[in-house]
Amino acid sequence: MRLNDTNKLCEDFFCWLLNLMWGINLFKLDFFESDFACIDLGDPKQRFAVQAKNG
Repeated sequence: MRLNDTNKLCEDFFCWLLNLMWGINLFKLDFFESDFACIDLGDPKQRFAVQAKNG
């Protein structure tokens, strides 16, 4: 597991922030499938997805 990877830290932060700001229920999609293709965070009920990247 790549705990020191900056992109993974960005995913955690933005998942928390966007859920708080927009009242949605994003979660990390690679929790279910390692390195989920192109999309990092998703809310299937709202049909909303986000790709979180640093720099």
